[in-house]
Amino acid sequence: MKKKIKKYKENIILDNLKIITAIKILNKVKLKTLIVIDKNNKLIGTLTDGDIRRALLKGHSVNNSIFSIVNKKPIKKKIGKELIKFKGAKIIPLVDNNNKVINIEVKEKKK
Repeated sequence: MKKKIKKYKENIILDNLKIITAIKILNKVKLKTLIVIDKNNKLIGTLTDGDIRRALLKGHSVNNSIFSIVNKKPIKKKIGKELIKFKGAKIIPLVDNNNKVINIEVKEKKK
């Protein structure tokens, strides 16, 4: 189930990016969820195209920061704790006790 963070590093973005930049990144990545971190690698939340669509419908500009539209209560897994289920998420940040992202877990498609 675990994949190396290297493989999905393009899904990790900083919290100070503009919405338009996040849209461009989402358009390029395979997994359509972005993991948002601060400059210290601490998890801020996740961002999906649905989050962006809802923000635009509420009047946000594509030039606004993503910080205000990020899901700040994402599904995450802490080291040493079991994740009960993915609950629809395809990509989940694995964090240490300081909430720093250390890896990413990806739900594999069943064949």
